[in-house]
Amino acid sequence: MPIDGVTKKSKKREQIVQAAEQLFKERGLRTVTVEQIVRGARVSKATFYHHFSDKQHIVEQVIDHIADSVLQSMEQIVEKGKRGRLTQEDVLSLFDMNRYDHILQSGFGLELLQDYPEVTRSLDERWSGRIIPVFHELIRMAKIDGIIRLDIDPDILIVYTVYMKRAIREHPHLPGQMGLKEFSEKFFDLYLNGVMEKRCRSDGETGRETE
Repeated sequence: MPIDGVTKKSKKREQIVQAAEQLFKERGLRTVTVEQIVRGARVSKATFYHHFSDKQHIVEQVIDHIADSVLQSMEQIVEKGKRGRLTQEDVLSLFDMNRYDHILQSGFGLELLQDYPEVTRSLDERWSGRIIPVFHELIRMAKIDGIIRLDIDPDILIVYTVYMKRAIREHPHLPGQMGLKEFSEKFFDLYLNGVMEKRCRSDGETGRETE
């Protein structure tokens, strides 16, 4: 049974993380101050600094919390696959940007990439060992259930995904006035569907007239 003092400390810490996450999702990272987080969590500034060294530290904790929820979503889909068949909707749900509106619309995601590159780099290093095995298993099941092509090598797909994430992290400048949500939707359309025409063609069809 946890000691009362430890329980209270963990509750205070959780309050601060929840308040910070809500504020970051609503307003983005840049405009939110430690003072606003403290007011939202209903704790003193001394309590904040007892648990977190600075704003970057709380950003790291919030990102960890979000990454954990993404991992849980993947694990739930894998568990469903173990009980029965996966559907295309199950797999595509991981790439549905509407699920991440609260992150993509407020400036949270882009500001994280631009202002805290070391946080996203550290996140990748900490979470890759947990997420990649689950992603690998998900790809394996999706192949068995006829959702993903059988000739797809899961290891190549994972390397491709990791390198694309790294490229976005290191060069977070989007084309034109495009927002992060629109960019993510277009990126995942390319990721999932490629650049070739989506209509099926017979071996003899080239789309051109022959003499």
